[in-house]
Amino acid sequence: DGSVAKLSVPVGNDITRGKLRIKVLACLVRPPVMPPDSAVFLSVSNLPRSDANSNQSQAKQPLFQGWLLHSEPGASVVDDATDTFRIIGCT
Repeated sequence: DGSVAKLSVPVGNDITRGKLRIKVLACLVRPPVMPPDSAVFLSVSNLPRSDANSNQSQAKQPLFQGWLLHSEPGASVVDDATDTFRIIGCT
């Protein structure tokens, strides 16, 4: 739908956005003596669905897991191109 949301997720935590679970596993910032840049290691997965015949959730592989770089703003497309992510920075 073209909507944009700014999410703030502390390292080691996750957030649920719609049907996605977004987890920040690491965040790195270059030292001040180097050109500015930051990177986030992100894991994005679908929320587990309960099977109608059992109470157990199904574990699935992440839709995306990897590094996002602020200096390389090519967005990472997730979930059939319905969601994209871009890092703004680390604090």
